[in-house]
Formats: sequence, structure tokens, C-alpha cells
Amino acid sequence: MKTTYFALSLLLAAPLFAANDTTVPNTTNSPPTISREQIEAKVLKVYSGKDGNAEFKAYAVMWKGQEVVVGDMFAESNYKEGDTIQIVVVRLPVHRGEKKHEMLQFQVMRESRIPVFKPEVRAVQTPAHNLVFF
Repeated sequence: MKTTYFALSLLLAAPLFAANDTTVPNTTNSPPTISREQIEAKVLKVYSGKDGNAEFKAYAVMWKGQEVVVGDMFAESNYKEGDTIQIVVVRLPVHRGEKKHEMLQFQVMRESRIPVFKPEVRAVQTPAHNLVFF
């Protein structure tokens, strides 16, 4: 689940890299270093909007002494001011010319919606053996 959420975040960030004409491809053989951390923070303010079936939700929180906005790209959460939320903080390297920059991305952690496989266990008795099937 965490890997899927992280991969989706990278896919959504891809247009940001493509839109910048000054982006220089990584010419070294080393992959870019992407860091990720999970934190908890108290909601200071709630931002939301709706237009027909389209929704927007985001939350202001304190992070390292700074007020930042944490997005909920699926607009599925329903936190209120004072609630504690789980957040993923991602640092993505962005190269612009000779300078190296990092982009910070804050996203609400989603609850897992991936179904957990729970096999049905049946015991079948035969004259010679007890067999268990999954």
C-alpha cells in the first residue's frame, strides 16, 4: 500500500518535471535520491471545495516550525481542526540547469483499500489421511 501510494505520487508529479524546459536529465548513472517520511500532525485549518462531482480537500499543519498545506488528492478524508492526521512527506530532486533543487510534497496517508487475501481453510477427511485445502 505504501509503495503504491508513493508510486502514484510520483506519477502525479511527473508533469511538473516535463513542463519545465530548463530541466536537465540525470546524466550520471546514479538514480536520483528520493526520500520519504511519515509523520503525524495536528490539523490547524481545513480547505475544501466542490464543483459538481469534483472535490478538493487539503489541511494546514505545522511541520518543522512551518505551516504547510497537506493535500488529499482523492478528497476522501474528513478531518476537522484539532484532529491528528498521518502525512507522508516526499522530497523529489529536480535539476534546473546547474542548480540542484528538491521539491517537497505533503500528502494525507490513505487507509488501505487493498483487499487482504484470507484463504478459506477446509479439512477433508479421507480414509487414509487428513488433508487440508486452502
